[in-house]
Formats: sequence, C-alpha cells, structure tokens
Amino acid sequence: MAPRTAVAEGPGIVLAEHGRVEHVTVQAAAATPAEQTAATELATYLARITGADFRIVPESADAALSKTVYLGWTQSAAAYSVACEQLDEEEWLVRPAGDNLIVTGG
Repeated sequence: MAPRTAVAEGPGIVLAEHGRVEHVTVQAAAATPAEQTAATELATYLARITGADFRIVPESADAALSKTVYLGWTQSAAAYSVACEQLDEEEWLVRPAGDNLIVTGG
C-alpha cells in the first residue's frame, strides 16, 4: 500500500507527505505517563498512515524546530492561548496554530 498524506482539520496543515515528515511531535518537558503514551501512539499511527517516521522530542528541545505538533499541556499551547486546565477530563482540543498543530485534552 502506498503511503498517504496526513492532513489536520483546518487550514490544511500537512503533517507528512510522500513518506517525508513535515512536523515533529513535541511533548511537555514534564509530560505525564498518559501524555507520553499519547505521543507514542500518535507517532505510531501517523507512521502507519503515511510511511514517515515521526520523532517525539521534549518541549525544551523545540526551539530550533519550525513545524511542530504540540501534544499535551505544553508551554507552547499556553502561548497560543489554549487553557488546558479548563478542559474537562474527557474533552480534547485539536487546533491549528500557524504552521503548528496543538493536540491536548483535560
């Protein structure tokens, strides 16, 4: 099966194309075990869909990265005015932020 392109809802953020990654997954420096599992599962399923290898890095390493998927309660999500602490326990948010994507939940 040929790799597909993974695109987020919204203004057309391309996460990977033709087996090449456009974004890296960034998790909070102090990610919870649930956030670490979510990052691993996201990277695994995106790799299956696209044929690309999605890296997971801590937020502290994200300064040099241009395109990211911020996963969990990151400082970067807060900088984009996402109030993670106001989300209910089973509430999730997926929001484009420029060339980046924020994926977080309560």
